[in-house]
Amino acid sequence: TPKAAAAAEAAAAAMSSSGPNPFPATFGAYLTTNISQAGYEGGNVVTSIMADCTDGPANQIAKTTYGNFHTVLVDCTQRLVYNYDLDGIDCSLQTIGGPDGGAGDIDARVCDSCALPFGIRDTAGVYETDGASGFEWTVDDDGRSYSGSQSLGDLEMHIVFDQDGTTPLYETVSQPGWQRTTVTISNWTTDVDSALFAPPVCFDGLR
Repeated sequence: TPKAAAAAEAAAAAMSSSGPNPFPATFGAYLTTNISQAGYEGGNVVTSIMADCTDGPANQIAKTTYGNFHTVLVDCTQRLVYNYDLDGIDCSLQTIGGPDGGAGDIDARVCDSCALPFGIRDTAGVYETDGASGFEWTVDDDGRSYSGSQSLGDLEMHIVFDQDGTTPLYETVSQPGWQRTTVTISNWTTDVDSALFAPPVCFDGLR
């Protein structure tokens, strides 16, 4: 019927193969993450993140600091992960597996996509989870809220931006009927000092 055809056209128009706007290559933010599932409420995890994925995930650097002041600094160019407390206490190094399958302490997949702790951001403009399974997106009427689902139907994602459509405010990633992770994003900035990615001096004798 004409009404059904119009509804189908409207639905098709609302679908975006490219999905939400990409994250900027470099950004910093505070993240408040809630993880829950049936019969379990995990509470909130507070982290701060600075990330630079300008040259792609294989060369990205991402620095995450947790509420207990433990920091994890991932340097994909060096294939190293720096772990330390405060600004140089209990310092330890881990290696990242090589892109050719070489062994490491940390799986090489951490350098396959641009980083967002506990969440999903785009890599080269595409939101995906494993380099192959992208999302089909529906854009809400407000033009800044996107709902996506993978073709296999085992993962759903919802992300909301501010009024200008470029600053993410929160996202939810869920396995229907099972686990849900909600990340609230605040103190957003794209003005990140690259000097802040330098590991503390305690690593000078470890590398």
